[in-house]
Amino acid sequence: MGQWQGITWINDYAHHPTAVRATLAAARQRFGTRRIVCLFQPHQVSRTIALIDDFEASFDQADMVLIVPVYAAREQLSDEHFRRSQELVKRIASRGVQVQFIESLDRIMITVDHATRPGDVLIAMGAGDLDKFVSPDG
Repeated sequence: MGQWQGITWINDYAHHPTAVRATLAAARQRFGTRRIVCLFQPHQVSRTIALIDDFEASFDQADMVLIVPVYAAREQLSDEHFRRSQELVKRIASRGVQVQFIESLDRIMITVDHATRPGDVLIAMGAGDLDKFVSPDG
C-alpha cells in the first residue's frame, strides 16, 4: 500500500492459518531481518474457535502481532468476538511472540504509531473490515 513514517505498509487478505503462515514466510524471505509487525483481524468466531491451534502457530515469523476483535461476518457482535481474540493473544504470547490486543478498530492507528518504528514492515491481514480502518495515508 505504500510507505508511512518510514514503514513499509502491506495489506493482505490472509485470514486462514495457512495463508497467514505463507504470507509471513514470504515477507520474511523478502525483507530479511527487517522487523515484521502483523496486524490481524480474525474472521468469524466459529472459524477462530475451530482453527485456534493452527492460528496460534501461524504467527511465528512475525516479530510483533497486533490482534483486533474477531470480525462478525454473519454473526451478531458480542463479547465472544473480544474473548476469542484475547484467547488468541494469550496463545501467541505463550510461543514467545510479542503480541498485543487492540480493543477497538478506532485505536488501530494510535497503536500502530506506538508499536512501529521506521524500517518496519507492517502487514495488515484479514477478510473483514480491517482495510476500512487502516491506511498509510491515515
